[in-house]
Amino acid sequence: MMELSEKEKWIYLAGLVDGEGCFGIYYAHPAESRHPYPKLYVVNTNKDVLDWIVSFLKSVGVTAKVYAHQVKGNRKQCYTCTMHKKADVHIICVMLRPFVIIKAKHIELMLRFFRASDKLDVECIIKEIRRLNKRGC
Repeated sequence: MMELSEKEKWIYLAGLVDGEGCFGIYYAHPAESRHPYPKLYVVNTNKDVLDWIVSFLKSVGVTAKVYAHQVKGNRKQCYTCTMHKKADVHIICVMLRPFVIIKAKHIELMLRFFRASDKLDVECIIKEIRRLNKRGC
């Protein structure tokens, strides 16, 4: 197998995120606190692809984990690679920004979230991310 440069790996990851990824901003324990945290996840039925993401991101100091979904009915086994540390998601957004197409608006909103200090701005960003994540958007 051909060895990819680091830039080529970021480009490959951008393609995976564009096609199979989802950016979101969530609240940790809503009943206890209202502290939002960012999250990026990539879903795929090929665990090797997600293990590659974990390995590549680990090599650049980013933490990612792969989880198996419960199989229902006759569906194929599915896996999710998740990144949710603020610094990790920020690094990923900065590095993928030049290469994504479909998720460009998502990344711009995530970068705005990292800079936001106003709660109202954060709420607007969360609403817009949720709108973009709806099917058909």
